[in-house]
Amino acid sequence: MQERILTMKLNRNMMEMALDPNIAKVLQMISDLRVPNLRDLEVKDIRNLVDNNMLMKENIEIGRVADMSLGDENIQARLYEPKDATRSLILYFHGGGFVFGSIESYDSVCRRGSHGIAVKGSFGCLQTRP
Repeated sequence: MQERILTMKLNRNMMEMALDPNIAKVLQMISDLRVPNLRDLEVKDIRNLVDNNMLMKENIEIGRVADMSLGDENIQARLYEPKDATRSLILYFHGGGFVFGSIESYDSVCRRGSHGIAVKGSFGCLQTRP
């Protein structure tokens, strides 16, 4: 596992390239969390795991955070505007493949990364069958 984290294989030549040490640390931290393999979980359990991920729930203060609704479809969005915002704009859509994730997911990621104005869109997840 350690070797897989610290190197990555490129192309068909199986050429190896060392990862940046900071990326290697992040990957090691993720590995140390002992998060279950998502393939082994029910959809409801995956959603619960993501929604309750304490690593993503850090409340980082920035200038302004505002919830809004966009367009005729009333798509939920959240605006992040730091006190010293530049005119740049980041449009962020959370991952989850329409299975998990919400407007609350990855909130601290957007707060931490918004050196300019950031808008995070949300979209509905697929319904699960009973």
